[in-house]
Amino acid sequence: MAHAFGWAPSEPLDAGEGGRGWILWISLAVMCAESIIGVVALVFSSGSKDFLDWGKADNSLSDITLPDEDDEPPERQTPINYVVSGLVISSIVGVLAVAGAAGTSIAPWATLLAFILASLFSVLAVRALGETDLNPVSGVAKISQLLYGVVQPGNVVANLIAGAITESGAMQAGELMQDYKTGHLVGVAPWNQFRGQLLGSLLGIGFTVFGYTLYRSTYPIPGPQFPAPTSAIWLNLARLINNGTLPETVPSFMLLFGIIFGVTGILHAVARSRRLRRLRSKRRRNEPVPTWEHCALAFPSGIAFATGMMNTPNFSLARLLGGLAAAAYTRYTQRCNTQQDLKTLLVIVVASGFVLGEGVASIAGLVLTNSDVPVLCYGCRYGCGGGC
Repeated sequence: MAHAFGWAPSEPLDAGEGGRGWILWISLAVMCAESIIGVVALVFSSGSKDFLDWGKADNSLSDITLPDEDDEPPERQTPINYVVSGLVISSIVGVLAVAGAAGTSIAPWATLLAFILASLFSVLAVRALGETDLNPVSGVAKISQLLYGVVQPGNVVANLIAGAITESGAMQAGELMQDYKTGHLVGVAPWNQFRGQLLGSLLGIGFTVFGYTLYRSTYPIPGPQFPAPTSAIWLNLARLINNGTLPETVPSFMLLFGIIFGVTGILHAVARSRRLRRLRSKRRRNEPVPTWEHCALAFPSGIAFATGMMNTPNFSLARLLGGLAAAAYTRYTQRCNTQQDLKTLLVIVVASGFVLGEGVASIAGLVLTNSDVPVLCYGCRYGCGGGC
């Protein structure tokens, strides 16, 4: 539509001036509207309680955890001096590393502020992921970008770096929470996990840098095969809040979609909070659920909606097919006597096999392509076409 009506004059798949780039602005509006509202609702519903509980706790080093009784004895816990010293050292190293990579594009105090914001937003990320299995990293990153539009106005590079630090902190905090929860379920001591994570992080640096370098040397990023749509969203927001301009006619669409998913985001947050309170209360657990709560929770998530807009159809359609297959399998097995947990586990195992298989095959193909090994196109006649 944007291309046909002349709102996006370039080629439709152009992520800059084409229809694809025009759509990204609507996706950005949806993500910002629902994410900001969701984070604010999370702060008022439970995040503020965490900070208040910490403030009421004893200030001695032995009690710098949650005020509730710990599930692990002190000898199995990570010593607090390791946590504090690691936080200080890693923050200093992080500021120096950003200064070495970005130079004067971002002030050291601004980088340190990004680490502080990442720590605060990580609390919200852990809370949200633990309760809903959704980590609002996109939301906290967008909020950080908006804040840095005020802290360092006109500085696009600082805006991107601050958002990346905040999102990385929230993402890693959520992943660590999942790891420690899994370790707790299987009886692993947190202190052993902590040491294993340190070793894994050091080894992971080499593997990730090698893998990224291998991909960059083989494929253009962004390019046809790896368009990196999220990077366009980040860059669009950074440019917009630093004296940028919007394409023609897109503001009205952004406002419309932002209002729609802002309202649904509020309904989502309220319905989710009410549901969690019922689950925690033995007295209210069997209360009937109001119809509006069912409708609010059934309405599409704004983040999922925006992700479907900014991704290319092959990703979105693949997710749709996977969801339909899982729904069909669940409906089919409801007539059997199999336990629900076992049915859910089987779906996860099959999905994990798809992910693992494609991941291993893509790495093997990457190495072969980078080594100039010729591709064999079995079944192709009269020359190779399509993906061949």
